[in-house]
Amino acid sequence: MPDPRASTNRPRTRQNTLAGVDPQRLNPENTAQSFFYWTDLLAILLRSTFFRNLVHREGVQDFGFKILGFWYTEAMHGYVTNIEQATVENTDYRRVLYTAKHSQLVLMCLMPGEEIGEEVHHLDQFIRFEAGAGKIVLGGVVQNVSADMAVVIPEGTRHNVINTGTVPLKLYSIYAPPEHKDGTVHKTKADEKGRTF
Repeated sequence: MPDPRASTNRPRTRQNTLAGVDPQRLNPENTAQSFFYWTDLLAILLRSTFFRNLVHREGVQDFGFKILGFWYTEAMHGYVTNIEQATVENTDYRRVLYTAKHSQLVLMCLMPGEEIGEEVHHLDQFIRFEAGAGKIVLGGVVQNVSADMAVVIPEGTRHNVINTGTVPLKLYSIYAPPEHKDGTVHKTKADEKGRTF
């Protein structure tokens, strides 16, 4: 009578694998068809300098890369940039640079005479001005602001930022937690409808 343990047709179990790894996955002929092979390649791509530049290139969101931007954000560990340069060079009304689980970095550019509009957030906000001059209203109190000044806006504070100067007012803001959808780019204030989560 044949020994059933010698059968080559028995179902494969964990005992048939090397340290719990399917031998078929180690076969080079099957690697190209492996889910893990492709996910590893995707992870490498998302961490590459080429993809980082692609995602953050001017107007890239307009070319259908939003989902790639989301994957990239999830794959990267933190965000590093020259924030002063990025803020000064920004010409978009609003541009979300990076979204983490509990905070978000956003650039803004207000044209002369333009304002954000009175609003109240259910979160804390930090603003630093890098160029231009204007006014900020915090709970009804008006204060002048200009380059190199910073403002902390606690949760629940009614506020507004107004460009009273003759050149664009450029700032960056940190929201905690995030306020806007990741990858958001508003070229002008008119584009901001439906901007939050």
